[in-house]
Amino acid sequence: MRLIWRSVGGLVVVLLIAWVAALNAPSEQSLGTGIRLVYIHVGLIWVGLLGITVAGLCGLVALAFASPWSERWLGPLAWVGLGMFIAGFLFSMPAASVNWGAIFWAEPRYFAISLAICVGLLTQAAYGWLPWLRAKGAIQAGYALYVTFSILLTPLVLHPRNPAFQDGSGLIPYFFVGFFLLFLSYAVWLVWSISQWLQEDMGGVENG
Repeated sequence: MRLIWRSVGGLVVVLLIAWVAALNAPSEQSLGTGIRLVYIHVGLIWVGLLGITVAGLCGLVALAFASPWSERWLGPLAWVGLGMFIAGFLFSMPAASVNWGAIFWAEPRYFAISLAICVGLLTQAAYGWLPWLRAKGAIQAGYALYVTFSILLTPLVLHPRNPAFQDGSGLIPYFFVGFFLLFLSYAVWLVWSISQWLQEDMGGVENG
């Protein structure tokens, strides 16, 4: 229970910092101040994709070697990566409403991310049910591969190709990177905290 409160409290603090930073971040030529929500949305999505990718690589290690190291980190990486990805998707809703005028669920990138989240939740449900570490590694690696190709191959209609580096302002890319690093710091801390909690919990079960 303590971990849950610490995680929620940490997330609230990080989002408050992000919002204050977004209020002071530079606007963009076409979006104006509407880019404030995009800063947060993109930073969370980037961290989520990175977490899912690293979880997939850890899954390959688990599939090949079934090592205790991979077992310790696979679950936390997968859950935190998916959680940050979902958070980025949730922030895309107000961002879409402000910048597009509405949420277009049929927009290819939007639909692809929605589907990837559904598949991710099913993957995590299967991860918790499967008793074999190699099978757990295989589904996480498969999910990471699926997300990567579904995002790369989806045509862009309303989404810009590169929101961080398409504007002429020299400050905007640095702010996108700053938001990414802020959310990445929280994600790394959360993965480490969950891993430590699981290790202590397993140690308590073994001693009991």
